[in-house]
Amino acid sequence: MSSPTLAIRALDLLGSEWTKVRSVRSTFWSLLVAVVTPIAVSAVVAFAFTNAPGRGPRPDPLLPGVISLEYAVIAVSVLGVLAFSAEYSTGLIQVTFTAAPRRRAVLAAKAVVLAGLTLAVGEAVAFASFGLDQAILASHGQGVSLGHPGVPGAVLSAGLLLCVCALLGLALGAIIRHTAGGIAATIAVILVPGIAALLPSPWDGRIGRFTLLEAAQQVSALHPAADLFSRAGPCWSCWPGRRPAWPPPRSSSPAGTCDARPGEVGPPLASTTPASAIAPPISSAGPGISPSQTSEIPIAAAGTRYRLTVTRPTSVRAMA
Repeated sequence: MSSPTLAIRALDLLGSEWTKVRSVRSTFWSLLVAVVTPIAVSAVVAFAFTNAPGRGPRPDPLLPGVISLEYAVIAVSVLGVLAFSAEYSTGLIQVTFTAAPRRRAVLAAKAVVLAGLTLAVGEAVAFASFGLDQAILASHGQGVSLGHPGVPGAVLSAGLLLCVCALLGLALGAIIRHTAGGIAATIAVILVPGIAALLPSPWDGRIGRFTLLEAAQQVSALHPAADLFSRAGPCWSCWPGRRPAWPPPRSSSPAGTCDARPGEVGPPLASTTPASAIAPPISSAGPGISPSQTSEIPIAAAGTRYRLTVTRPTSVRAMA
């Protein structure tokens, strides 16, 4: 008699894990909390937005759905921990490993079943919350449609949050192998870093931007923060040593800021300097700029250093 193929064994493992998940009451109650709570909370937040004073900029219309998912995160995280730790507490794990000795295959099957279930539920909750919230906000002229640029991706990302938290709970449950300890560790990893928002400035932003919920809010927002990983005040490109010492381009930005995008080190060389101004590569650096005399300065372009001669702040010519 021939042994079953790899595909058949994988399907058998997935079928057994699906039977375990759907046959326990904890799955039903966890998913019920994960569905009802965020939809109800998002509706309350949307009503609060419509009754807020009209002063200041309008809040992000997708924010109610993102905020409400924080309550569903706890439910799906508990579900993820129970998917593995419950078998250790009941002793069923011995039967599982007897039937499937490869523990990595068992863990992979649990992850696939749990990810598919929570992803489907998360997306359903995200789109249901979005429809309800926008119906409330649209009555006050604050809603957006699903066809608005950036909205479909933001809603899909919001639903992905529940899947990520469930898999995190499964991983910690497999490591700790204890229900209470796994739940406590999962909640600590997800929610405790949010306490960083209570720290005094600027540490609240420097630490809080690396938390899971902050990342979820960024990918699920209609207008995410563009300077999340840049220093406060002038952009990182404008700090000393980051820009060449040429005159900055004219900008409409307020004083102390510039129009450079994050990661830029100044205007492109081709847009400010003619091709004839680039001298052959050298290995030594020249002195700094002086507005009253001719000076030589080094400029890096495409990984190569060049020496340019500056005769006045608004013109650059090649060194002879």
